[in-house]
Amino acid sequence: MFSSLIVEKKGTVAWIRLNRPAAANAINAQMRSELAAAFSDAAQDPAVRSIVIRGEGKSFAAGSDVRELSALSPAQSVELSERIARFHAQIAETGKPVIAAIGGWCLGGGFELALACDIRIASQTARFGLPEPTLGLIAGGGGIPRLAKLAGPGVARHMCLTAEIIEANQALARGIVTAVVPADELETAVSRLTDRIAELAPIAVAQIKRVLESAGEANLAGAIAAEAQACALCMATDDYKEGTAAFLEKRKAQFSGY
Repeated sequence: MFSSLIVEKKGTVAWIRLNRPAAANAINAQMRSELAAAFSDAAQDPAVRSIVIRGEGKSFAAGSDVRELSALSPAQSVELSERIARFHAQIAETGKPVIAAIGGWCLGGGFELALACDIRIASQTARFGLPEPTLGLIAGGGGIPRLAKLAGPGVARHMCLTAEIIEANQALARGIVTAVVPADELETAVSRLTDRIAELAPIAVAQIKRVLESAGEANLAGAIAAEAQACALCMATDDYKEGTAAFLEKRKAQFSGY
């Protein structure tokens, strides 16, 4: 059914695996569309009590597909940001807990996807960051305000303004993930969580999610809208063209400030 995902329902859990391992699971338009469809199906299945998103292979998701991004106009960038925001809103609005099981690279759009989930569990191999400024861009899928809301404005400023990539234990110390486990124990650790969730009252769990999401929701929505506009502005710059070209040509970018 899907070309860029592997979807399995095991008992009360829907496992959605990003399946572009040769591209470090970079999220392209096809994967984005399939993710929305697979997630919607899992959210509407009464037998599913929790949803797990993870990457196939060594990475969770190394970001959005830069080749596709480099072809977008600023107006198309806003449309893409709005589409991503709608999908992330789906994650918030479903009454089922959504867990990100993170190993390897979790960067850019992949990090934004993980930040939209309810719970993040990392393996010791996980690496996190929003490196978009190295491309002359900023995150455009809600990553900056969500990181600030989750880890605090100080952590968000440090990570975003330096494009820092941090290790799993640093993410744990900053409150970005709630547990770090050996790589070969990641699925077992997540399964323990989903087993626990399956024992709880579904309506109570759904209401907890709604209460948690409502805390600061208006400010978050406004911040995400502002972020999408700022991302589109970046896409109109020469620096963005240079950053994406340098990435694709595997060289260091030379930014001009225009």
